[in-house]
Amino acid sequence: MIRGIPSPFSTCAGLAVGDDAAAVRLHLPTLAYEPIALPGQPVHLHAVAVHGGGATIAAAGGTVWHTTDLTSAPAFTSSSGDHPDLHALALRPGGGNVYGFGDHGTVHAFTGTNRMPVHNVYPPKLNGVYFSNGNTGHVVGAGLTARYTTNGGQHWQVVPVGGGPYDLNAVHGNGTHAPLAVGATGKVLTLYGAGFAEATTDPGDDLRAVAMGHSGAAVVVGGNGGNGIYHTRLPGSATWVGPTYVGTGLNAVWSFPPYLLDGGDDPTEDFLLGGNEAHVRLLRHAQTPTPTFTPSWGGTAPGITGDITCLWFHDRLAGFAGTLGDSLYRTDVTAMQLAHGSPFPWKGVPGYNTLNGQTSLANIQLRTIGFSNRHQGFIGGRYNGSPVSYARVITDEGGLYSQRFWYDALGRIVLSQNSEQFGAPEADPPAPQRFSYTLYDDL
Repeated sequence: MIRGIPSPFSTCAGLAVGDDAAAVRLHLPTLAYEPIALPGQPVHLHAVAVHGGGATIAAAGGTVWHTTDLTSAPAFTSSSGDHPDLHALALRPGGGNVYGFGDHGTVHAFTGTNRMPVHNVYPPKLNGVYFSNGNTGHVVGAGLTARYTTNGGQHWQVVPVGGGPYDLNAVHGNGTHAPLAVGATGKVLTLYGAGFAEATTDPGDDLRAVAMGHSGAAVVVGGNGGNGIYHTRLPGSATWVGPTYVGTGLNAVWSFPPYLLDGGDDPTEDFLLGGNEAHVRLLRHAQTPTPTFTPSWGGTAPGITGDITCLWFHDRLAGFAGTLGDSLYRTDVTAMQLAHGSPFPWKGVPGYNTLNGQTSLANIQLRTIGFSNRHQGFIGGRYNGSPVSYARVITDEGGLYSQRFWYDALGRIVLSQNSEQFGAPEADPPAPQRFSYTLYDDL
C-alpha cells in the first residue's frame, strides 16, 4: 500500500513510500521507476517530503530517513529512538526545515536527521478534565476535542470524535464506570479509553455539565433556548430521561455519595444543580427498592447572588460555589443538615481577588473549582480586563468536617465519625474508615 507521495515534486526526482519499507523513486528525465533500499529493519513508511534534490521519509516508531541526493544513487541515513509514530511531513517554505506530525500531538522539526521537538503546539480550548485514578484521564474541549492519557498526562492520545463541529463542555465519572462527556447539540459521549459511544438528549440542548454518582446514576444539565434543562440516567441504563425544564439555565451539577454506602441511614444519592440567578435544585436518586430520581427542593440559593458556574464539596456539608461577576461562596455548615432536607445556606469568601491588579469583583468570571486535598485548592476562570486569565491557589483554613454521632440509652455520645474519618470506601483501594468513641464508667 502506497501511503505517501510528496507534493510538489522536485524538478529532478519524485518518491513514493508505503508498507514494508517500500520506497520507489521516479527519475523524471527518463520516467523510470526504481526501488530504493532503506537501511535497518523493514517498517511501514508513512510520509515523505522532497526538498531540493533530497528527501525525508517518516515511518512507524518515529524513525526518519534522510538523503541529500535523490538524483543518482541516494544514500539514506536514519534517525530513530523512542518516539511516537509520525504520519505526515511538510517542508517549511523558504526555511529548509521539514516538520513531522504524529501520535500524541507530536511535532518534530528536522534538519537532515537532527530532530528537535516542538513544544509550543496547543490544542483548541479545553473545557473539562477528569481523572479516574492517578494515571488514567480525559480532557475535552472546543471543536470535538477529546484526549485520553494512561500515564498521568505525560502523553495524550486523540479520541476520534466525529459527527459535527460541536464543542464538548465537561467530563465526569466515578472511578469505576466509563466517564461521560457532554456538549452542544445534546451530545453525550461515553468514553472507553480512546474509544467512545455517542448519544443525544435533544439537538437543541447545550449541555454544560455532568455528574455521575457512585452507583453509575448520572445527571446532565444545560440550557435549551431560554430554559434550563436537566436529564437523568439510571445505573445500567443507556436511556436519558428528560428534559425536565427549569426557569433558568443550569451550568453546574455535583454528585454526593450515599453517606453510608450500605444504605443503612441514607440509601440515596443526592445531586445538587446550580444555574443562573443563583438557582439551585436538589435531585435524589433512590437506589432501593426501585431506582428512581425525585426532585427534592429548588429555588434561589440563600446568600448567593449571580450566576452559579461551578460547585465543589469536600463532603455532604462543606462546599464551595463560584459565580460570574460576583464572588466565591462556601456553605455555612453550622446551619446545614446532613440529610439535605432544606436548601444550603451560603456565605461569601473574602480576600482572594486582589492579586495581579485584578481587583474588580464584577469582572471575575469563575469557571472551575478543585481541591487536591482538604485544604489546598484552585479556582480559575476569566477576567474582563487585563490580564484576561484568572487563576488562584486557595487554602481552605476552615478545617470543618461533617460529623455524625451515636448515643446510648442514656443519651450519652458513645461513637462519632466525621467526614475525614469516613475516608473514601469507594476508592480503589478503599480508604479505611475510622471512628472516635467514649467509654464510661459503670453507673
